[in-house]
Amino acid sequence: MSWKHTVNMLVMFTLGTVLSAQQTFYHTGADDPYRKGMELYGNGKYSAAQQLFDKYMQENQGENSDLISNSDYYAA
Repeated sequence: MSWKHTVNMLVMFTLGTVLSAQQTFYHTGADDPYRKGMELYGNGKYSAAQQLFDKYMQENQGENSDLISNSDYYAA
């Protein structure tokens, strides 16, 4: 192996272990349980979706929004 090849491999290995992906707002927002619940509901996993809809409603009590109404509907 040449010296440049060895250095490149070392740099690539180091960067590969240090770098990590940043999650988008879509995956970390306050509506995350609702979105995950809709995904599970769409995949036919109704029990798991119901738990997430209930969690979303508990975390957002007192708010009057379409997502809470939808969560209540899908949880039922």
